[in-house]
Amino acid sequence: MNVTSLIRKKRDGHALTDDEIRFIVESYTRGELPDYQKAAWAMAVCIRGMDADETAALTDAMLQDGALYRDL
Repeated sequence: MNVTSLIRKKRDGHALTDDEIRFIVESYTRGELPDYQKAAWAMAVCIRGMDADETAALTDAMLQDGALYRDL
């Protein structure tokens, strides 16, 4: 998967799959996703929103990863 294409997909108003969202979360927590790409994805989400399935997938990915909470 390519993060840039996922950012573009969300920016263009398409829903992301569970696997795509998990990929973004895992890439970020492994330090493979630069902050500017995370910010671009977050901006696309703020502008386009997330449907219920995407929100559930993001919540699940964050809970399963756990590394996100170490940084808080």
